[in-house]
Amino acid sequence: MQEIIVFPDTLEFVAGFLSDELDARFPKQVHVGTEIPNPRTGYGVAVRRDGGPRLDVRREIVRLGVRVWAPTIGEASDLANLTRALIMATPGMDAIRNAAEIAGTSYVYDESQVPLLFFSIELTVVGTPLT
Repeated sequence: MQEIIVFPDTLEFVAGFLSDELDARFPKQVHVGTEIPNPRTGYGVAVRRDGGPRLDVRREIVRLGVRVWAPTIGEASDLANLTRALIMATPGMDAIRNAAEIAGTSYVYDESQVPLLFFSIELTVVGTPLT
């Protein structure tokens, strides 16, 4: 029988990490979560998992899609740049071993007219053998 490997909830880890770090480093209060609130107001970061392949028995790719919003495009850009940097610094934390940027920050047209940016990062994650 092949070894049974369980992967951690990387999405929840990243959202919690970002919440703590942005609270300490960004001058405004930032909503951080895995869903976009409705209505979307103020400052926020929503992280979602967009799949990702299993590399081998013990490793998988976690593809993250990250949406960032703020009252102005400049503030949204500042928040997105900080958020990207924080996620790229996660290798070595929890089960994350590598980070690779897949799509840099892009403006997303939104009917609400609240400035919204998107980027995508892949994290390589190791699982734990089930005992």
